[in-house]
Amino acid sequence: MTSTKNSAAHADAERIRANGNGFRYSPRFIRGWTIALIAILIVFPVVGIALLASSDSPDPQPVGLALVIVGVAGPILVSAILGGNAIRRGGGWVGLVFTLGFAGVVAGPFMTDAAVPFGVAVTIIGTVMLVAGVAGFFVIGSKAGVPMWIQAPMLGSPRLYLSRGRTGRSRQGAHSAAGSDESDASDASSRSAEGDPPRDRA
Repeated sequence: MTSTKNSAAHADAERIRANGNGFRYSPRFIRGWTIALIAILIVFPVVGIALLASSDSPDPQPVGLALVIVGVAGPILVSAILGGNAIRRGGGWVGLVFTLGFAGVVAGPFMTDAAVPFGVAVTIIGTVMLVAGVAGFFVIGSKAGVPMWIQAPMLGSPRLYLSRGRTGRSRQGAHSAAGSDESDASDASSRSAEGDPPRDRA
């Protein structure tokens, strides 16, 4: 178990060092996914709204409605999961909690009527999950040493940095040190179990 954990930490450290941006994903990978998700966020809803507007049926056009929902929810979900994993191995779960919470906050108010009485509960649960997701991102971001800031959702708005983070090289050093400490502890335990005195580090 310890060996597997050390191997994963070492692999992440090497990946962060090679990327040089402090993240587990390379700048090229991040840029490619960002462009693709922005394209989906723009194209899918536009096409979906056009189909909805052109339909003569009183009921919503299913394809158009699906394009709008997928075009908005899809990029949010994928970017949150990829963002979590870019910061820390397994961080995608934080992104998933954040996205589900966001969906609950958005959908809950539309469910609040006599026919769907659990709309309030959906909103409350969504709010709790959304806050937990945001807090989770800051926790894993703080541990990983990546830059963290607050910014209004407007083009060119200033960033309020909560942490400037560490560089990719210093993150790699931190991962390597942690892996080395765990390896030394494991080695000391093994030697103690065999009756040999533990080695002193120089």
